[in-house]
Amino acid sequence: MAILWFGCFTGAIQAQDGAAAAAASGLATGEGVVVRDGSASQLLQSIGSKLRQGVSMSDKARRKRIAGHFKLDDARGLLDRLAAEAGLIWYSDGKTLHVYDASELQHHVGRLAHTSIDTIEAFLDQAGLFDPRYPLRGASDGVFHVAAPPIYVHLISEMASQLDRVHPEASLTSDHLEVIALRHSFAATRTFTQRGASTQVPGMAQVVQSLMHATGDAVEAPVEDDASTVVPAKAAGPLIVSHEPGNNLIVRGTTGQIQRVRELVRQLDQPRRQVELSLWIVDLRRSDLDALGIEWSGQSRFGNRLGVQLNPGALTSTLDGQQFLASIAALAKKGHASIVSQPVVLTQENTPALFDSSTTFYTRLVGERNAQLDSVTFGTMVSVVSRVSNQRDVELNVAVEDGAIDNSRPQGVDSLPMVARTQIDTVARVPRDLSLLIGGYARTSSEASRSAMPGLSRVPLLGWLFRSRRSDRHASVRVFLIQPRVLADGDGEGAATLESTYGPGVGRSLREAATRLDASGERGASP
Repeated sequence: MAILWFGCFTGAIQAQDGAAAAAASGLATGEGVVVRDGSASQLLQSIGSKLRQGVSMSDKARRKRIAGHFKLDDARGLLDRLAAEAGLIWYSDGKTLHVYDASELQHHVGRLAHTSIDTIEAFLDQAGLFDPRYPLRGASDGVFHVAAPPIYVHLISEMASQLDRVHPEASLTSDHLEVIALRHSFAATRTFTQRGASTQVPGMAQVVQSLMHATGDAVEAPVEDDASTVVPAKAAGPLIVSHEPGNNLIVRGTTGQIQRVRELVRQLDQPRRQVELSLWIVDLRRSDLDALGIEWSGQSRFGNRLGVQLNPGALTSTLDGQQFLASIAALAKKGHASIVSQPVVLTQENTPALFDSSTTFYTRLVGERNAQLDSVTFGTMVSVVSRVSNQRDVELNVAVEDGAIDNSRPQGVDSLPMVARTQIDTVARVPRDLSLLIGGYARTSSEASRSAMPGLSRVPLLGWLFRSRRSDRHASVRVFLIQPRVLADGDGEGAATLESTYGPGVGRSLREAATRLDASGERGASP
């Protein structure tokens, strides 16, 4: 006999299948029920009375023996604990509490031709008969499975059969409306501008609508001709509209089409992981980059964490980003390197993230009878699409476009500047806690300076002896460091961790504001 502690009372329950059990005796008290080696029905009748329901027990459930003092303050909680410890299962239809032995659990597999699982569950819920402990699980082909007490399995089977037989032709011809809520995806198509061009990220409505019509998702409806013979005809596919304020899909179509759309949405609307992308754009001299151990081609090593194989004229590698940035910071103090930009963006996997810093100038285009302005945009643009593997490695699809005015070339027509552009498009897998380094092209910069000796440089004929001009040209290298970080559920940066993550001083104002808030709260709470 096992001694059970149920919160505020002590009880002992013994599962004993056999007629040799001792005679039952029960006593109802003001605080609960005392059962001395009696049938479980004594306690269950008291629970049913507390819940204002009748009790129906199977023969196997009646043979369960229990003993102890049970309080009825929480009758539903007591019923759940009794079922768990004594090996019972139960179902309530609101009027009667049906109790069975756990071995009497039944499994039922059915097939729906015209209705859906959601329709059955919605009908049960409206009637007050649905029990979420025994869910219906189904596949896209209409097959469903339920494991529940016998009375609930019979109810599900009969209801599915009846709903499936009610006007089956309506599923082929009649239009129905249904709203499908999305939890992890956008219903509407997202549009953003990229260098003057409009780029679209299809929403769920556009994807499903295109798929259903592309696959010819039409059903054959019976149509009678003049000779009273049935001629198959194609009904139109479902209409799917996105409701952006509620992030819902509104579907109009036959019940079969709606069921197909619902199942497709269920498979597509899956949670996606959050990825934090940090980008560093670094300019440094080529000689300094070579000194760090990175060459334009061949094998090279950076410290003891980097081992790369580089293609001639390109640089793509994975490395310890923190160690690389520490070396860049040391070069920056000497004036040999500069961090041009370091944006950070939070995105979802398989969703484009765009970094764009550009400059636009306008030129006049003159025709025979009209004139217009045309724009030329250049700058740095980095587009990244991330995907997280099972090992939490991040696969990055990166497109880089970098443009600048080329001062080394003569200006073009109408004294317009020449713009030099470099494009890099690559796919790379970045191991956890490492970063992706992209670059591999030289940028030639020139610096012109002029010096003169005051006074003497202005002497006629001899002033040129006291003036000098100097022109310095050096090759610099631009590299892009991308650091992906997969965020876990509930992960985030608080004021206490900002400084350790992003550097000294970051988050200090947040901590000071939080301290002042706490102090004001304590003063307001004090009498």
